Amino acid sequence: MGEPRVQCRTLARLFSVLLSCYAGESSAWSWRESLFGIPEPREPPPVPWAYSGDNGPDRWASLSPKYAACGGQQQSPIDLSGATVVPFSPLSFHYRSNPLHIINTGNQLLLHYQPGSYLIANHHPYELKEVHFHSPGEHVIRGTVADLELHLVHQDERGRFAVVAVPVRVGIRRNSTLMRIAERLPPVDLQGYYARRRGINAVFLLPVKKTYFRYLGSLTHPPCTEDTIWFVFDHPLEIDAGDLQRFRQVLGRNARPLQPRNGRQVFAFLR
Repeated sequence: MGEPRVQCRTLARLFSVLLSCYAGESSAWSWRESLFGIPEPREPPPVPWAYSGDNGPDRWASLSPKYAACGGQQQSPIDLSGATVVPFSPLSFHYRSNPLHIINTGNQLLLHYQPGSYLIANHHPYELKEVHFHSPGEHVIRGTVADLELHLVHQDERGRFAVVAVPVRVGIRRNSTLMRIAERLPPVDLQGYYARRRGINAVFLLPVKKTYFRYLGSLTHPPCTEDTIWFVFDHPLEIDAGDLQRFRQVLGRNARPLQPRNGRQVFAFLR
């Protein structure tokens, strides 16, 4: 009588695990751990990095082999002066609304984006993965640095990055989506904060005039992945001084210093 009971318990356990997987509560590996006791392989925690101190930008490349690209020859951000003007070629944005899901990592404010939104550049699609913010701006545009700079990070099917950078400055024509985000920022000392009650559409984080600069660079934070295509808008969004202060209180100063151009060409797509 004991063996059938064991089999029944095993089948019941299997059914429970499969039901959890179907509900999205377990990964492909966690069901193995639940059923057979095989531990799920864990990614080692990322090596801590920062924007100042012993783990600051000048040390990133030496903190971990995974960050070695931070010492490369095609790093971002850069000064965009002296760009070669070329005929305008529009970028095509296909963004959906997304729950406002804010994560404070301690170095960045991240808005993760659900699948289904994408950018088409030169007939090639890149899916929008996240939006994050830098204070002050990182790129130098026409000799100035913006009060804030937001990055819309995309990836294609091969894992290659394309980042759209939008400068933000204090002004009277306030961007309503930035206002919505600013109203729901987490407290300064609270990391891993989530706010899901409102939605946003990243298309409203783009300027009306969409002329831009393009160059080949890297992510501006570890792992500093190179061969990243940058599209840096020429015209800024505007934000209220109070909302800018809210961003700065949470972000602190999280802008990477300018990196050498090393002969890279910058193109200006102007009308």
